[in-house]
Amino acid sequence: MPLASSNSLTCYDNTRIVAYTLDSMKYFKTIAAHAISLAFLAFLLNKLELPKLGPVLHSVAWEYFFAAIFINCISYFAHALRWKSFFNEPQINLSTVFRSVTIGHMFNTILPSKSGELIRPLFLTKVSRISYPNILATCLVERIIDGFIVLACLGLGILILGGQGFYTSAWSAPLAVLCAALLGLLLLGKLKPFIKFALEKIPQKSRQKVEVFINELSAGSKRIATPPKFKTVMLLSLFYWCLNVWAVWLLLQGLELAPELKSPQVALLIVGALGIALSLPSAPANVGIYHYAVYAVLAFVTESTEGTLGDAGMFIAASILIHLAAVVPDLIIGSLSYYTFPKSLRPKKNEIPKAA
Repeated sequence: MPLASSNSLTCYDNTRIVAYTLDSMKYFKTIAAHAISLAFLAFLLNKLELPKLGPVLHSVAWEYFFAAIFINCISYFAHALRWKSFFNEPQINLSTVFRSVTIGHMFNTILPSKSGELIRPLFLTKVSRISYPNILATCLVERIIDGFIVLACLGLGILILGGQGFYTSAWSAPLAVLCAALLGLLLLGKLKPFIKFALEKIPQKSRQKVEVFINELSAGSKRIATPPKFKTVMLLSLFYWCLNVWAVWLLLQGLELAPELKSPQVALLIVGALGIALSLPSAPANVGIYHYAVYAVLAFVTESTEGTLGDAGMFIAASILIHLAAVVPDLIIGSLSYYTFPKSLRPKKNEIPKAA
């Protein structure tokens, strides 16, 4: 009897230690995210001459800005169509998927580190009654596909504009991570015996929850296992990212930049750089990281073609404009989707994953 009590106490202590460790990691991640964003902001503010920023923003051709916002809104539909193609369930219609997508974009803007990617599956789970891990797996598949396309944008842009050394260092590591993630999802079912063996030392109740989570995650990752579905998802993914490149190109046209900075190749490179940069932990709306990525691309292209750094104020103005064109529709359309979503089906605060 004392032995059983001792074992129960040990399990309780271990659970408390794990919970404390996870909470500590969550706070550390939040602090690190804000520190990274602040560091990039400090760098850009050091480069910026504030008196020059006003005239630059006044010279913007705002018709290009609003055209880019319109294209970004179309991209939400492309994203919704792609996510909808994962599901055959009749209760999941395009309207619900669209609202879930835009709600995810909104939470990406108001919460740190792409938290919307963990929150948007909750809304679809409430409507469909499909398990959260099952739907979360489809989001992971989307992110992996997006990652390969983003790397293609980055690689093509750099190869066209020059700078193969930068191409090698910026491209290889993310490619390896994406390949490992894709391989992990594909082999998740095969790895179940090894995972089960690794979980043998944790309490039975916790072990069962982890096993159910892994089973559902594996099932969700197989939703596009058929060639027709995979083809549909890939085509919609390419369409979605083409819209993003088009929106950035329009924004570049609206600024008084050098002609070589207004090319589709530069827009391609910016989209690729943003895709890599925004995978880093960051403050809400990716403040700092987003602006630095745009600034770095424009400085890189100018330095490669002219041998000079160019106008830092103009580059920072471009980063502000491109960021606003992404954030404004995220907030407006995301808020409308949230408040038109049935209140009874909105996730409660305690249902939002702690990792978010």
